[in-house]
Amino acid sequence: MRRWIFEAYDDVCWWTKLYTRYIRDKHVRPWRIWSGHRKHFFETTDWMLASKGFPFLTRIWFRYIFWIGYFGSGYLSLYRDDVKRIVAQAYCRYADALLGGNRSEQFLEGWKARIAELKEQNRVQAESRHKQDEVLFQLRVGHEARQNPNFVATSHTHQDRH
Repeated sequence: MRRWIFEAYDDVCWWTKLYTRYIRDKHVRPWRIWSGHRKHFFETTDWMLASKGFPFLTRIWFRYIFWIGYFGSGYLSLYRDDVKRIVAQAYCRYADALLGGNRSEQFLEGWKARIAELKEQNRVQAESRHKQDEVLFQLRVGHEARQNPNFVATSHTHQDRH
């Protein structure tokens, strides 16, 4: 009995280490993406948040509180979606084993179709974000030109080196 318990415990430890590595590898990239979103937001709108024209609570909300919910909801949705997918796959496999059929193949085909649809949505959103970034940049340049009379905007990105 002890040997069986030890083997079961050893199996659980092995699986936990494997799954922990999977979770860490899977979720490091979204953390970097979301951190980049926060950094980009502050780079593009920090002049607005520093302005006294915005109410104090709005500035506090966008600088700190909003991002806690933004990161937290993203992580929770990743874990929730993982659990839903694992449970659905297990159900399809068990139903195929007990009743026959090809539910697991249908599930995988639907999953692949959903991933393709999400990739297309991401591409469209990236294009729209690029357009919005250009508009925000023009607003920042205009703001800087109004604030600083000596400001000169150049059409090239690098300074001339002579």
